Amino acid sequence: MNWGTTILLALLLLVAGLPWHLPDALASEKKDPSLPGLTAFFGRATAFFRRRFGAKPHLAAAVIEVASRLNAGADPTSAWIKTLPRHGFAHPKTASTADLQVAIEPYLTSWEQAALTGLLAALRFSEAVGAPLSEVLTGCADSLTEASRAARARKLALTAPKASATILGLLPLGGIVLGAALGANPLRAIFAGGLGTISALVGLIFLCGGMLWMFHLVTQAEKA
Repeated sequence: MNWGTTILLALLLLVAGLPWHLPDALASEKKDPSLPGLTAFFGRATAFFRRRFGAKPHLAAAVIEVASRLNAGADPTSAWIKTLPRHGFAHPKTASTADLQVAIEPYLTSWEQAALTGLLAALRFSEAVGAPLSEVLTGCADSLTEASRAARARKLALTAPKASATILGLLPLGGIVLGAALGANPLRAIFAGGLGTISALVGLIFLCGGMLWMFHLVTQAEKA
């Protein structure tokens, strides 16, 4: 097997494996103009891998625990500071909405961003009118739980399209392997130039376009 054949097979395997790596709709990273470009890049990369491979934080469970601590007599600052790190979030400096947003937001997916916005609005409302914070948080926790169930249902519904796209992505590689097994040597036709090479390039372009379109559709569905 020559280098050209090896590179082609590697590219086909990479393209075919794209649907397996379709990420959940992740929270968009906010750019800080005061940071150098390299530092900002490493910060975004660290946040991505932390969300992708780290333990999944549970905002609803954290909110329920904070409400329980408040009902037990704890003050809001200590309740948030002690609870958030236990559920996978950063350690907040204070219980202000700004510090809570900084501690929670980098760990959330896009649908949870809307839930966090509602939670922060409820906290501001409680501070403004003096509503019992524990009751407000209990209501927010119920909403977060329902939103989490809906997100899991969407993810389950998208499993079949992702699997179908993966199978379709593997078909060209399967065709090459089958042709080689039958003695047709399709790789020679692909690299020989002429119509075979043009057909392979056009097919690869359409395959990549289909993968990107599938990625876009799945991302939009997960954000819904």
